[in-house]
Amino acid sequence: MFNQFILVLTTILLAQIALNAGFWLIGRENLPLIAIGLTQLLPGLIVLLMAGTYRRRLWTLIRRIPPLRPLAGWWLWTALVICACGATVLFFGVETAPVDAATIATYPFAWLLPDAASATPVAFLVFLLLCGPLLHLVTAAGEEVLWRGYLLDGLTERFGVRAAVIGSAFAWGAWHIPMVIAIAWVFPQPLLGSVLFTLSLTSWGIVMACLRLRHESLWTPVLMHAVANAFTLGAYDLIADPHSNWLTSPWGVTGMVLTLPVALWLLSRLKPGSRQAPNRHSS
Repeated sequence: MFNQFILVLTTILLAQIALNAGFWLIGRENLPLIAIGLTQLLPGLIVLLMAGTYRRRLWTLIRRIPPLRPLAGWWLWTALVICACGATVLFFGVETAPVDAATIATYPFAWLLPDAASATPVAFLVFLLLCGPLLHLVTAAGEEVLWRGYLLDGLTERFGVRAAVIGSAFAWGAWHIPMVIAIAWVFPQPLLGSVLFTLSLTSWGIVMACLRLRHESLWTPVLMHAVANAFTLGAYDLIADPHSNWLTSPWGVTGMVLTLPVALWLLSRLKPGSRQAPNRHSS
């Protein structure tokens, strides 16, 4: 029923607010990385617990594997966008660390790096491209179960595919606002950061939602999400000045400029009145 749909979404929002209130009390400097992973897992866990009838539909979206060529193409496209944001940091001279072995050693998962991967920046980027996404696969899936799964399907049933794509993408962006306000996540500027995070992730989310609908599979958005997190944590964040993230971040102006044309192109290829992949188990 529609009431259950609203209840699930409300629970996820309240859980996000409560969790970030706790983060604010702890203080970001004392916050372990695993705590951020918990915020990513929470949406999917709540959907699985509260929307039991959706599990059959979810299994269909997981079982269906998209064609490998476009999957690999979007994997690479995501990595290139994040790398371009890193290049913007260097172009504007707002890096806080050089691109060298000492900086690579500050990577949060440096203990997993083989010696060859930490020897040069190029080798490190190859590691991030091929292996890095595996470290973020589960947490990325935790978010995608909601945004490109339950929410996208639920909105598509009720409002049509284009409205669902835009609405689910906007909600994904807005969902990060408590993190920006409570712990200055990505952006030290709460108001500007909240606006940019919402708009930029709306652009990213449109791309990911369109691809989920195109292939009727969650794997493309899950892998894109994992690649984005791997390259942001492993490459961009190591060198970027947070105070310049409004301009150079994948979730700021540069990320939005790079993804918006692709988002609009994919959105234009959707059938306006279509209710692709109707979800008969979301309510």
